[in-house]
Amino acid sequence: RTWRDRIRASIRQKVYERDDYVCQYCGVSCYESYVKDKKAITIDHMVPVCAGGNNQEYNLVSCCRRCNGRKAGKIFSSFEEARTFLLTNYENDEEEY
Repeated sequence: RTWRDRIRASIRQKVYERDDYVCQYCGVSCYESYVKDKKAITIDHMVPVCAGGNNQEYNLVSCCRRCNGRKAGKIFSSFEEARTFLLTNYENDEEEY
């Protein structure tokens, strides 16, 4: 197995349900979009895999595509720092993910 291994569907579903299908960074609800398109919500590694993170539930959060794309592989010292970064100028960001 490599670090690029897929997150098991059962873990993915547990994370979505734990987070109530809400992006943990911007707070947008993705449930209605998820029902129509399973790719409307993503899983984000709080500690990126490239920085030693893993696919365990405690390192995963539900994330809208926009926030996941903006965060990418950036490394933050805390979840709050990541959240602040993603919400800064969020309204001015025209790029959609």
